[in-house]
Amino acid sequence: MSDEAHQTTEAVMQRDRRRIRWLAGITIAVWVSVAFLLPALFLPAAAKFKMEVQHLTGPDVPNLLTANDIAKTMLQMRKDAIVASYILMMIALAAEVLAAILTVTLVLTVRRVTLRHVSDQLSEISRQLDELRRR
Repeated sequence: MSDEAHQTTEAVMQRDRRRIRWLAGITIAVWVSVAFLLPALFLPAAAKFKMEVQHLTGPDVPNLLTANDIAKTMLQMRKDAIVASYILMMIALAAEVLAAILTVTLVLTVRRVTLRHVSDQLSEISRQLDELRRR
């Protein structure tokens, strides 16, 4: 392999290594974010729900609180919980799909780089064998 071809091959390999490191870092960061995403979204919603329940049953609740008032509050809390659940599921699904796409991209990039490297090595071996045959 000529010196210029060798330099070009090395430059391409370095670029591919940087791309793989970058993709791996982004993929890991997204998967870690996905792992912390649900607790980060769920815990504040659960705390709000707990505060609402305490508001209904706490010592400072007026004695004039009727069953109808409690039912209205519980119905509103149920609606809020359903909406929050849908939002949590959609955010989690989108984050997981993004992480999966990045993972597949990383795998395919590593595969392509490996095949390119094997091809370069095989062409070098072929060139060396041709030189040996000519002698």
